[in-house]
Amino acid sequence: MTNEYNLFIDDQINDWDDENQRNIRDPKFIDPTRNYIAVESVEKAIEYIENHGCPIFISFDFDLGRDSSGKIQQSSLLAKWLVKKDMDSNKMFIPENFSYQVHSANVEAKNNLSLLGNWLKTRESWIKEHDDDAWSY
Repeated sequence: MTNEYNLFIDDQINDWDDENQRNIRDPKFIDPTRNYIAVESVEKAIEYIENHGCPIFISFDFDLGRDSSGKIQQSSLLAKWLVKKDMDSNKMFIPENFSYQVHSANVEAKNNLSLLGNWLKTRESWIKEHDDDAWSY
């Protein structure tokens, strides 16, 4: 799938202003030039990604309330899912130009999402080592 889109994940989606594509709660974290798809849970993010392919950018909130079974959700679950999906697809699921940011007020959020950043660095090194062969399927 080659659909390029940006994903915004935040459990306080009611604060989202669809018309202006901004998070009213903290607009400094939102780039108004990006067209975001907004979801409020890891479940909904995975469902959207499964149907539309991996986004080129994700803005993560970290604490996402509870899922449908009552378990506390954190965006690190989505990060782990993305890494596993990319590993299972021979490093071809996450787009080469993918990037992300953490807009959470949780100070530990960036540390907890480091798995994704570390994977992207490792994958980039691997791709450079193997030239452009990895992207020529």
